[in-house]
Amino acid sequence: CSGVGMFSSFQCSGVGTSTHYKIKVRFYQLSLTGDTMNGFDLLINRNLEAEKLHQAISSVLEAAPETILVCHEVPEVPLATSISLLVVLSELLGDFILLLAFYLKDSYVGIYDPIEIAKRLSTQLECQCLISDDDINPYTMLRVDTTAQVQPVALSVASFQEDKYVVESVIQYRGKLLYSAPK
Repeated sequence: CSGVGMFSSFQCSGVGTSTHYKIKVRFYQLSLTGDTMNGFDLLINRNLEAEKLHQAISSVLEAAPETILVCHEVPEVPLATSISLLVVLSELLGDFILLLAFYLKDSYVGIYDPIEIAKRLSTQLECQCLISDDDINPYTMLRVDTTAQVQPVALSVASFQEDKYVVESVIQYRGKLLYSAPK
């Protein structure tokens, strides 16, 4: 299949297909030999090693490390039954250079709110995260800074058309932010 996730395409085999539009789709499904997994994408502005990400994800999700698999491509073989979270890493261009595609098995028990996960990861890894704002506009997203503050942002249209994720501006409405992060 190609086009799994919301931001960029990557190639995989042995996987069910997911439709890819060049718009944001916060959740998608992946089927790995019978396991249905729901997920979301999160971008970060630092290129980090898989092991460091594995430790941080385990910590922020309060999940046992052996239940999480962090890798650079979707495995072609069935996941071990002990794995409840798969995170596939892809390098990108622009301000946000690493895509983390989270796939959670139905058996996953833990934090499932993408905004909360982004807030915790940004604080722990001292990086900014970019996540979907659930708006149909492909050029607006939510940026989470290193202090876990959430801001709606507009992406550069020209950069986005070159598959680069560059924040052009913070979105405000009459001097006020449009998005207020839940406390």
